Amino acid sequence: MNRVAPSKWIAEKQGSNLCEAWRFCEDQGFPLNIAGTVHFALDGMGGNYQDKRKKLMELMRKHSLRPKGFPGATTYACIWVLENSKTGKDAHLHFAVHYPQEIGFLRAFLGPVLAGIDRRVLHLDPIRDDGWLRYMLKGCHPSLYDHFLIEEHHRETQGVIHGKRCGASRAIDSAARKAFNGIISGKKHKQPNASNANPQARRTAKSHLIDNDSQLVEDDYHTRDISNPDTAPGL
Repeated sequence: MNRVAPSKWIAEKQGSNLCEAWRFCEDQGFPLNIAGTVHFALDGMGGNYQDKRKKLMELMRKHSLRPKGFPGATTYACIWVLENSKTGKDAHLHFAVHYPQEIGFLRAFLGPVLAGIDRRVLHLDPIRDDGWLRYMLKGCHPSLYDHFLIEEHHRETQGVIHGKRCGASRAIDSAARKAFNGIISGKKHKQPNASNANPQARRTAKSHLIDNDSQLVEDDYHTRDISNPDTAPGL
């Protein structure tokens, strides 16, 4: 049984996590540079949308770490959100990923996985500014629209999602960011490259930033039942 309750909104903590991960990527020199949308109702993969999302994320992780024609390994950095239609029959995924090659290489890799490169199934675009981040956050609780600068015409519910609604890849999740910033047991140290930085902080930061072939681990923010006014953020 899925441990995460169905949700109607992105909670404030979840949205802030995505924003911080986005900024972290920019600061560390591997910005999220490709925006993607996948409509699972039109793809060729079996299973429910959470299973499809996990499969797609894992395939993209392996491909992004060692893309064809790119020398050496890279960091797999990705944030994602799930949305659904009012009928619950059009679950779709929005993501932002760091990819060191041209966008066509990623499209050529993902296309066959998603039963072709039909634009209705897979849509990829280069990211030029943080407008895509704000678009991804449009499924937040109405009380957070101004907080996350959601445009007026995007301010509407983005459906009920069963299971995790959003997340970030391991290399840029909250644990990785805390380790990189030297936060150990609630005490803030200097950056890991400082001469007197805690050795354990350096090792921990390195282990998160250099993503390997281990199973993808994502931030696991359990979604509150926002339909309950007692737990809704900002209410």
